[in-house]
Amino acid sequence: MKADIQIQAIGPPQRDLLITMYDRFDPLGAALGLPPRTAEARHNWIGSALGQIVNVAAFSPAGEVVGHCFLAADKPGSAEMAVFVRQESRRRGIGAALLKKALEWGWAAGLGRVWAVTAYDNGAALRLLMSRGFRLVQSASAVVELDIDLPVPWAAREMLQPLRDLSFGGHGEDVPGCTIGPDSPRRTLSSAGKTALGISPDEQPRWG
Repeated sequence: MKADIQIQAIGPPQRDLLITMYDRFDPLGAALGLPPRTAEARHNWIGSALGQIVNVAAFSPAGEVVGHCFLAADKPGSAEMAVFVRQESRRRGIGAALLKKALEWGWAAGLGRVWAVTAYDNGAALRLLMSRGFRLVQSASAVVELDIDLPVPWAAREMLQPLRDLSFGGHGEDVPGCTIGPDSPRRTLSSAGKTALGISPDEQPRWG
């Protein structure tokens, strides 16, 4: 990843920057139905995402958000992950950098496990996850579940230093967004979990 891209923790004050990123995102809804296709649903989803345990973003030299990753806690010590990189910024290592930073902050926040689900044929998302140390948990007809225990060895070493913004290389951004959640072959999320990820409590996620 180029040194001019900065990875930083974000929160509600950066909501308008995220709205700008996702309103320009293409294609909408391609990653398990996310980002939501309608502006109202998308903006509500952004607000919910910013309330989750970890949020990190990739900033361009102009100060625009070009990538976003968040961890949504589903139970004590555990969280699910979502990663999105804008179309013009893919294949630059930004997804890997976001994922790595999110895992570092997740460990600092007390998480012991992060899990992810993606389509079985989403090779880019699988490469991204496995390059960061995720392991296969279960594979169904249409989906693959992976997880990782924290701290991972590289995070343990780096977190001995003060938390800081870092740039990392990586791969796996051929996909519009690795929406790595929001369900798994073994479980159904609670209503609260679905709402946090922008899914109506009475519907199941769409895979694709």
